[in-house]
Amino acid sequence: MFLSALQTFLALLIATTNNKDVLPRKLAWGQMVTLIALAIVVLIWASGNTLSGSAIRQWLDVASSAQHYAIGWVALWLVSLVLCGLVVRYPLSLPLRVLLAFSAMALCWLMRWTLLIQVQTIPKFNAQFNPYTLPGGTDGWLAIVGTFGLWIALIIIVREALNAIARRMQHG
Repeated sequence: MFLSALQTFLALLIATTNNKDVLPRKLAWGQMVTLIALAIVVLIWASGNTLSGSAIRQWLDVASSAQHYAIGWVALWLVSLVLCGLVVRYPLSLPLRVLLAFSAMALCWLMRWTLLIQVQTIPKFNAQFNPYTLPGGTDGWLAIVGTFGLWIALIIIVREALNAIARRMQHG
């Protein structure tokens, strides 16, 4: 989960930096390396000969929703990787950089949702059906929307802190 959060942080920095600088390209390289490391870690984990590795493979075989989540992971990972590749080669417009940030945030959110919430629907020690419903209040959709708000707040704080440091260094 750390790698998914790190690639999201880098994507948010790319979206907020000046497009003509060298910094977005360096950040995009960092995000690409993080995305590749994330893919390697997930592949090793899912194919590993551990209890969690066999459980995830069994879940993918049994539950159609798990297959949908896996497809979502791969699709969002590919979109983020392709957009990073474009940032490395060309200066992207603001809408494409924002699309990169949204795809990275969506990947991070989907991974957390799958690993922390969706796995709670799997029966642990009984044979009964344990449905999970997503409420509309602070325990459900409102919390999800709030998480995106926290990401936006984080990037604003970091950007303003970097601007303050740059101004202080510039003026001595």
